[in-house]
Amino acid sequence: MGLLLPKSSVSIAYFFYVRKQPVLKVSAALMPVIGEAHSFGKLGKVIDVLFIFGLLGGAATTLGLAAPLINEGISYLFGIPATTGSQILVLMVCTAIFAYSSYMGMDKGIKILSNINFWGALGLLLFVLVCGPTIFMLETGLDSIGRMLSNFFVMATWAEPFGGMGTFEDTHFPQDWTIFYWAWWLVFAPSMGLFVARISRGRTIKQMVSGAVFFGSLGCSMYFIILGNYGLSLQLSGELDVVGILNSEGATRAIFATLETLPFSTFVIAVFTLLCVIFTATTFDSISYILASVVQTNVTEDPMRWNRLFWAFTLSFMPSALMFMGGLATLQTAAIVGGLPLLVIAVMLMISGVKAAMLDLSHQDNYVDPVINISDLPDVDPWSKEGQALARFEQLRDNAIEAADLEREANDAIWMLKKQLRKEALARGESSVDLGDAPDEIIEKLRQLTDDSMNAKDAKLAASELAQEARVSFDALMRQKVEDEALQVNEETKLAIKTRLNSPS
Repeated sequence: MGLLLPKSSVSIAYFFYVRKQPVLKVSAALMPVIGEAHSFGKLGKVIDVLFIFGLLGGAATTLGLAAPLINEGISYLFGIPATTGSQILVLMVCTAIFAYSSYMGMDKGIKILSNINFWGALGLLLFVLVCGPTIFMLETGLDSIGRMLSNFFVMATWAEPFGGMGTFEDTHFPQDWTIFYWAWWLVFAPSMGLFVARISRGRTIKQMVSGAVFFGSLGCSMYFIILGNYGLSLQLSGELDVVGILNSEGATRAIFATLETLPFSTFVIAVFTLLCVIFTATTFDSISYILASVVQTNVTEDPMRWNRLFWAFTLSFMPSALMFMGGLATLQTAAIVGGLPLLVIAVMLMISGVKAAMLDLSHQDNYVDPVINISDLPDVDPWSKEGQALARFEQLRDNAIEAADLEREANDAIWMLKKQLRKEALARGESSVDLGDAPDEIIEKLRQLTDDSMNAKDAKLAASELAQEARVSFDALMRQKVEDEALQVNEETKLAIKTRLNSPS
């Protein structure tokens, strides 16, 4: 699921920083897929509204799940009973923190809380690693990584088809875990993608993708390896019945019962609770910042403060209502329902980013189409069957290159014609987007150029496919040649040995 984040980030950041779009909206990043007119029209507004509602559903789930955890910590430290009212109070405190952080902006608010988060979480992990069974946690973590890699596809596609049938138990694991977390990440991918895009100015696509995938996964893995395996060691050693507490009193109580076994447990729980509050605050001040950016028409600078505050308090309202309506089950449903429309948007973002980058790349100087860019061929005799195969491949490759050049010329002609039409329309005071008033002969010429471009593209793909087939044939002949030469050398060696053995000494 971590791959969804960089895919959204790259597409949105590409349009915001490379193509200089002044708006930080999902609809603006979808122009290559839905068109410029639809992006700034009703369809674009529908997409942005779906994104906002989906994000609110996912944010409500996250905040609703975090509130009981923080409430349990406060209850342990101060003896305050854990009730729905106290959870609402916790939500209000978290809201006040991330509203202030969002109000202060990126550098004075979000950045400071994020730095506290990072170093505090790292310090807590190191403390547990040193004070707990260090060797057991590291060995079990390494073993778990191997098991995950071995069973990843099996677990990712397991839908429990026989659950409840015959002697098979219906565990609801795919629904409660796999599907739920898929939907949750689908909800968060575009929002975090927008945030990562906003803070990634000056970074390359490679840096964005590697940072989001590797370091995000590394952080999650460290928590599983250290905290998860610490709880597992308590269960296996009999020091604490973590599973029993989990089944009887719930997950939040099991977490704090595990932390109670550490040295200086009260201090550790205080730090853990504080980190939960700050983690929740940093997550939601980022989301409120992004929501404010989405609804604002120009975000070359930070969104307006009142706009950020409005979304900060809006984010706290939904989880409060959902907790009154049914707790975790309602929160999971909200995440899944909110994630469904974002699945389509995420796929469209991937397609849009690729199309825009390929278009811009093809207009750069000295660009060679990677479909037909084949190099490092071995030298062969031109009169051999391998040489003839090579000559055929080179001819087909040249045909493909010629077709690619024709396609590029047609696309350049289309671009120049549209540029001319926009210039004339602007001179008449008309919209540069609406070209419907252009003369019929110009429209016909544009249609003809478009047909020429499509025909040239088809010819390029067909010629490239033939060139690839010729290359495969050439490679097969070369492999056969190498095998024949090796066999010949082997036979000559055997003959030389036999001759030496038979010769008189």
